[in-house]
Amino acid sequence: MRFSRRPLLLLHAFLVTCFLATTAVSAHAQTAEQPGAQPVSPQLPPNWNEAVLSLAAKFANLAGHTRTISLDVKNISSLTAADAAVIRQSLETDLTRRRFHLAQPSQDEAQVIVTLSENVDDYIWVAQFHADSSDRVEIISVSKTNAASANPPTAALVLEKKLIWQRPAPFLDFAILAAPAASASMLVVLEPDRLAYYTSADSSTWQPSQTIPIPHSTPWPRDPRGSIDPDTGEVDVANVRCTGNLAEPDKMQCAPQAQLEQLKPRIKIPGHEESEMALVSNPCGDQSVVLSTGNDDWTQPDSIQGYLLANPDQDPRASGDPVPMDGPVISLLPEPRQSAARAIVHNLKTGNYEGYVITANCAH
Repeated sequence: MRFSRRPLLLLHAFLVTCFLATTAVSAHAQTAEQPGAQPVSPQLPPNWNEAVLSLAAKFANLAGHTRTISLDVKNISSLTAADAAVIRQSLETDLTRRRFHLAQPSQDEAQVIVTLSENVDDYIWVAQFHADSSDRVEIISVSKTNAASANPPTAALVLEKKLIWQRPAPFLDFAILAAPAASASMLVVLEPDRLAYYTSADSSTWQPSQTIPIPHSTPWPRDPRGSIDPDTGEVDVANVRCTGNLAEPDKMQCAPQAQLEQLKPRIKIPGHEESEMALVSNPCGDQSVVLSTGNDDWTQPDSIQGYLLANPDQDPRASGDPVPMDGPVISLLPEPRQSAARAIVHNLKTGNYEGYVITANCAH
């Protein structure tokens, strides 16, 4: 009896096809999920880099086909806020390499919460992965031995805040000027529809002096933005610009403008794309200084973090501890020729709007 070889040939072809398909899927998965063992951040010690890669790999295994997640990093260890920020940024970088899309926390998205804790000998990083009404936990330990800080010891930022002005109603910006009388200082406050002037002999107790209305032929937007440039004397609010000598109120003139250019620093801080940001004038050594708010909405307390930028081709690195605020930071504008910025905060505890000067000091 003779058997036909055709079924055997078909079976062989089928098995070869399955093998090739499996190999291709495996290669694709390795490309998507295993970006390599290269360090995710040159700012991290080698064992921290390995821990970040290990955590990201565990996320990939737990996530399965899920590709949209939210990431929250909580630090309850002795690590500085700057170190925790670099770890978070490195996690975000490696997760992005693994083709994850990082989204804002939502009940509809998978959530990853990383808690940075420690014991006597090691840092303990606990990752909780929540998806589809289930929780899975991964724990890794990171030796403290030879684990230098993520920040170079040569320079660090120390931020200080000073309250200048507050009132129950919103205001858009403020500036402190030298008044014509040498013995007094002048505070100019930009409100949505006027410039309010105050004087003080000691820059602490301000007395009303004069107001200048800002005329406008069309209604203001619901959320007007405005700024004062103490160098040029220009005041912008919505589509109106006031020019003249800012220290001499009677010489200020306001007129509508077709379009006012809003200058923002062209610096990218991963995870802070929607933040308020200010590039201050004085550098820290050979590194530029950037101040940035968090990414929470206007119903949450905020903070201002300092960043150092050594190379325009690299992302800024967090430096020093952030300055906490009692409400959202509505605007953040640089102070001319100073290592400082002006911040407007809506205090959620008191309801007041507050104006602060945030000074960045370079420590070694």
